[in-house]
Amino acid sequence: MNLKIKIFFLLFYIFSFNAHSITNCKTCGGSSAFGKELGTVYPLDPFFYTKNLLLSCKRKNGTSWTNTLTAYISSNYVYATQNRKNQVILIVGYKIKGKNKLKLKGIKKWLPTNQLDNYHFVTDLDNSIDDTLKSKIKGSNRYSEDCYLTQNNYNIPRVPYDDDSFSIEDKKKGLNRAISALKGFQMREFDINKRLTQEGYNVGVKFELADLITDLTIKSTLLDNQPKVIIKEDEESKKLAEQKSKELEKEKARRIAEEKERKILEAKTRKLAEEKRLAELKAKKRTEDIAKEVAAEKQKKIEQERSLRKAEELKRKKAEERALKLAEERKKTEEVAKRLEQERLKAELKTKKLEKAQQIQLAALEKEKAEKQKLILDEKKKREELEKKLASLREENKKQGLKSNSVQLIKLPPEWEPYKFDLSPQQRQFCQLTNRFFKDMDKAVASKNEIRINMVHRDRQQNLDGLLPGGKVNNWIFKVLKIDQVEDGSAAVVLSLQCKSFVGSGQVHTKSSWRKKSNKEWRATIPYDDRRFRELAKLGVNDFILGSGTLLEVNAFKPGQIETFYASQQIGEHPLTKDLNLEGELFLADLSYIAALN
Repeated sequence: MNLKIKIFFLLFYIFSFNAHSITNCKTCGGSSAFGKELGTVYPLDPFFYTKNLLLSCKRKNGTSWTNTLTAYISSNYVYATQNRKNQVILIVGYKIKGKNKLKLKGIKKWLPTNQLDNYHFVTDLDNSIDDTLKSKIKGSNRYSEDCYLTQNNYNIPRVPYDDDSFSIEDKKKGLNRAISALKGFQMREFDINKRLTQEGYNVGVKFELADLITDLTIKSTLLDNQPKVIIKEDEESKKLAEQKSKELEKEKARRIAEEKERKILEAKTRKLAEEKRLAELKAKKRTEDIAKEVAAEKQKKIEQERSLRKAEELKRKKAEERALKLAEERKKTEEVAKRLEQERLKAELKTKKLEKAQQIQLAALEKEKAEKQKLILDEKKKREELEKKLASLREENKKQGLKSNSVQLIKLPPEWEPYKFDLSPQQRQFCQLTNRFFKDMDKAVASKNEIRINMVHRDRQQNLDGLLPGGKVNNWIFKVLKIDQVEDGSAAVVLSLQCKSFVGSGQVHTKSSWRKKSNKEWRATIPYDDRRFRELAKLGVNDFILGSGTLLEVNAFKPGQIETFYASQQIGEHPLTKDLNLEGELFLADLSYIAALN
């Protein structure tokens, strides 16, 4: 066979390999990055360039991490990995068919905790995949955190493998570098797939590169023979062509054998991983069975010990009960003997007492006879003395009747009549001072003399200090006008006296509210959880009560101070009595005792 024919067959062989090397990527027009849908890929472009990529993610707590990946990039695909002791990372990318977009998906297996993470990136293509990866591509992981993929800034500039302007020597060097890149890609893919299979993860994607390596090797061989192709056929050329053809056949057979060996090794690796998983499951189940057996044995011993203790406890209780029964019987016997002895002694004592009683009874009869005679005389004398006392009491009652008539001359409101004899002198005197105060105040106001007005206040204050030491009122009778609850839940009460004076809760300015010009504050209210609060809850309007307490700030007047500040307010200005058309003055009083009279 001449050299031209051999070259023709070699070229036909090359083209037939290229025709076979069509990708079966099922998702290059779909949505998945790799897995069962991607399957086995036969790349058309044999030139893969080595690059370093940076994968980084920003955690939700503000921290971030970055990993460096080794990548193989062609005109259609990206294959990037990191294979460390504690983690494995794999990212596969490809052009989406019919769209000017690049799609990348990846996984990260963190081995210390067997944690699996995944990544997803989709971006518009910028001329080529290599140019696109020069900018930051934004994506996300399974935790919806922002992740980025980009080229390392320190990458070596990309040098083309093949160019029409290259010399034959440069083309051979380019092809050899491309073959080395494919072999490195093949070796790295094998290591990653083996590692992930051992960790129980099925990658489901495989790049078939053996045909590409064979094609490039043939091209390199043809370049070796190109200078020696001559029109003239000789024996030496025949031998060289045959030798090269045999070498190509050997290389192809070796590639096929390596591929078979790799597949067998992968199958063995998967089988070993499955056997390891089954062995671990079996060991775990055996451990659980042993633990259950040990627990059952331990529980059995515990039950046996519990039964023995229960039997011993039952025997001990029975023995104690027998001993206690014997002790009780012995005690009963002793008690019966003691009781019989006591009854005997009592019978003897009773006999002696009867004898002595008879003697005493005889003496008493004689003494009683004498005393009866004396009692008759004493009764007669007492009757005479009682008649004299009754006569004197009648005279005294007549005098008291005159006094009571004088008391009735004091006019009281009709509802107060039943209590006219129960009013204390202190309460009556307080009302007399109040009545006199209003009369004097009317005169002082009519004079339009502020000094006289202040003097009336001062005189009334001094009189109150004398009548009510410390502001104390004891056992006064009040009539209920109104009971209400204020903002803090405590009870505010307004009580009436028999005159134009009132006692109870009210609103006054304190030092803090006066300076701040804020609202008045409630004083002399009764707390919600107090006994007096519960007593007030039983009362109604016009009920009468008996009360004791203290008038607040009744001693506010001191010599040298302004005399017109008192813990009192006009009843018509009181928030609880504005609509009752009442006249008079209300004194703030902290009532310590309240009792209903109705």
